[in-house]
Amino acid sequence: SQIKQLVEMIAEQVLRKRDVNSAIICYMISQNIEKLSELWKVRADAIVKKNPQHRLAIMSNFAEKITFYRLATGLSQQTEHCDAVICELAESLVHEGLLDIAHRYLDLNGCVAESCNRLRERVYYSNERRFGSEFERPKYKHAAHPLPRIVPKAAQDP
Repeated sequence: SQIKQLVEMIAEQVLRKRDVNSAIICYMISQNIEKLSELWKVRADAIVKKNPQHRLAIMSNFAEKITFYRLATGLSQQTEHCDAVICELAESLVHEGLLDIAHRYLDLNGCVAESCNRLRERVYYSNERRFGSEFERPKYKHAAHPLPRIVPKAAQDP
């Protein structure tokens, strides 16, 4: 629409003047999730560069902002920045044993990157009975090779 175009023009102008906060608000209003996520990611990367020990918290903040924004606006457009950060956060959550939260982030953001799909699949099939009623089955399943049946030595001896 014409209003969105005007707001994006304002965003570009204030960004040229290095007013990132105003540009972020303009991109939020115009629902330009690509530019919005790019600015949030650049800001997160700058903070991580100064405070690398807080990387997970900073990326978690980015993921929360983009997730809430998507939920509030109903936007589902994918962005490269979002998928990378959401996947990194979900991987960390999996390592912490928070499988349901990791799966929820992947699901709510509709991440489509291959790394996200593999992680979503891994989490889902780690507890299919639990996640089967809560989440949609992943679109594909990687080829699994059947493992040979292992018979304990005690069972082999007559």
